[in-house]
Amino acid sequence: MVGLCVGPMYFGKQLTKGHAEPVLKYADLTGIYRNASAGRVALFERDDKLILAYSPFKEVILKQVSTFVFAQTDGPFVNEALLVKADTGELTLGQLVFKKTNKYY
Repeated sequence: MVGLCVGPMYFGKQLTKGHAEPVLKYADLTGIYRNASAGRVALFERDDKLILAYSPFKEVILKQVSTFVFAQTDGPFVNEALLVKADTGELTLGQLVFKKTNKYY
């Protein structure tokens, strides 16, 4: 299985049946984003849902509001907007801007 190990958590990629290549709806958005003061967060896809992992054992399911805007459906900041720009590799959460790293999973 292919996945991302973040601390004690392992996030596995969703694979298609009979194929080794993952089929992801949000493939251009997923990855690890970094902010110098806040640290790292990971965007990944599970069961056709985009999920934000911000610390071990803490993740939030995101609901797409518009092309680049997602809203948190659970967690401590319900309905808080998250802006993800695939072309610039930036993720904006509140006042924090995270840059996409070259780390892949």
